[in-house]
Amino acid sequence: MEEYAEVYKVEAADLVERESFDVIITDMKMPGMDGAAFYRQVRQRDPAQARRIIFITGDTASDETLALLAQAGTPCIEKPFRVHQFMATVEKMIGKP
Repeated sequence: MEEYAEVYKVEAADLVERESFDVIITDMKMPGMDGAAFYRQVRQRDPAQARRIIFITGDTASDETLALLAQAGTPCIEKPFRVHQFMATVEKMIGKP
């Protein structure tokens, strides 16, 4: 599993560099991959896309998580969440269809 996570992390960062997205949704904690590192990669490669990230997390008590969220200035949806809360956050970022 660890080897796949490393491949996905590289693929995700490369994909963000090659394509433009309206919104990028990432969890803060994932096996072999961490949302903070992914955010830093995106910000380094394409700062405009980094502002389109929405974080999902169940860990808003961690000082590291709070510091990243404050620095990034992007939305964070806390787990557990309801679909309408998720959709409202996405719509706020990209507009209602």
